[in-house]
Amino acid sequence: MSHSTRRTRTFAALAEHQIIDRLLVTNLLNVRWLTGFTGSSAQVTLVDGTATLITDSRYEDQAREQLDASVDVVITGMTDGERPNDHLRRLLGSGASGFEADHMTVATHGALVEAFEGSDVVWHAVDGLLAELRRHKDESELNSLRRAATIADEALAATLPHLRAGVTERQAARILEAEMSDRGSERTSFDTIMASGPNGAKPHARPTERVMEDGDLVVIDFGATVDGYGSDMTRTFVVGGEPTAEQVRWYENVAHAQQAGVAQVQVGAELLSIHTTTHDHLTASGQEGTYSHGTGHGVGLFIHESPILSARIEGLVEASMTLTVEPGAYIPGVGGVRVEDLVIATPDGPETITRFPKGLAPSL
Repeated sequence: MSHSTRRTRTFAALAEHQIIDRLLVTNLLNVRWLTGFTGSSAQVTLVDGTATLITDSRYEDQAREQLDASVDVVITGMTDGERPNDHLRRLLGSGASGFEADHMTVATHGALVEAFEGSDVVWHAVDGLLAELRRHKDESELNSLRRAATIADEALAATLPHLRAGVTERQAARILEAEMSDRGSERTSFDTIMASGPNGAKPHARPTERVMEDGDLVVIDFGATVDGYGSDMTRTFVVGGEPTAEQVRWYENVAHAQQAGVAQVQVGAELLSIHTTTHDHLTASGQEGTYSHGTGHGVGLFIHESPILSARIEGLVEASMTLTVEPGAYIPGVGGVRVEDLVIATPDGPETITRFPKGLAPSL
């Protein structure tokens, strides 16, 4: 699907909206999704079937290169005396206009309202319109996600030989990130988690100078990025490759819960069932330690996209949604176990695109 098709979908959504008939897009990820533009300063207006990108003179050449001819481009410079809001007033004209309230600061909104004083534009806060459309990935997005997941798989395989006693968390994280970069990852999709021993009990721990020891559980949560789309995977290992019976029991309880959750990624199933299934499996297993974070989330240009899988989620699994399933169990002062895959919902069932083997000591 091309960017023009994404814009067509957005205009169709605007046509169905009961309040607004035009939209100002300021979230740079949404700008990229709509147009392909990747600069750090831009906004897009959607009015009467026409998309116009406004950026500054630093990005004139980049805008011409990245945008197709159906997108109008306005370049603001230091010499013409016109500010972006001056162009917005001309482009939006009059009528009911939406702005991305969940991505606009109070100060920016105040300047916008001031710039439109005396006009016939009526501003309406819009939350989640493009986030809802972005839930459904087109084939080009899915292919970028698959490539990112493959890079992560290969990088982890290359990193595991370095996961040994005497290595610090930061050293291991740097090796993993370098392996992803060497394979074509644009950047990490989020801050890498490399949490050993007691640090593994913190779901969002950051790598420290803690030296790994034989017998430590190590939680590794990480991702690669291709074309702006990030992968997300978590594996848990034991340093030294010799898990105790208790570690095996702990791990298998989480892994079985995770697989049960993945099996719920069926088109037409309730999104809530993914969350409740993982929780129910861990409760039934008598697993010592619990997890209080959500069970997963959508993934795309942003690593935590809609939908967020928690006890409050509503709605159904729909085709081409890309979701993580990531239950965990944590015991303060001892450590943690988490297993996570990135899964595409297809008419034929869940397609797991993070394929690195599971197990506390996988054979490579």
